[in-house]
Amino acid sequence: PALMSMNVDLVVGVDCGGDSISGGVEGKQNIEAGRDWQMLNCIRVSGIPSVHVVLGPGCDGETEEPMMRACCARLAADGSLQGVFSVQPLFDDMVNLCNTKVLHPNR
Repeated sequence: PALMSMNVDLVVGVDCGGDSISGGVEGKQNIEAGRDWQMLNCIRVSGIPSVHVVLGPGCDGETEEPMMRACCARLAADGSLQGVFSVQPLFDDMVNLCNTKVLHPNR
């Protein structure tokens, strides 16, 4: 109801890391327990047209690569994966903008 009360035409959800599709740390036992997954589900059930963008799948260190690849493969098989692109050309700029001293070692 809160999302629908905003009277928007489109919701663009952005997830850095991809926990919304894997469950992340919080969803290891049950994907539905993950906060990112819950937010994505709220958007889905609202009925408002939406686009869900995942930037840097696995980049936050919460989902191991084989699991993230399996999640992406599932989305591709369902026809939900619309495309991928490499962030390698952006990497140097992104690293220079990050304050790595405040990040946990697994990030």
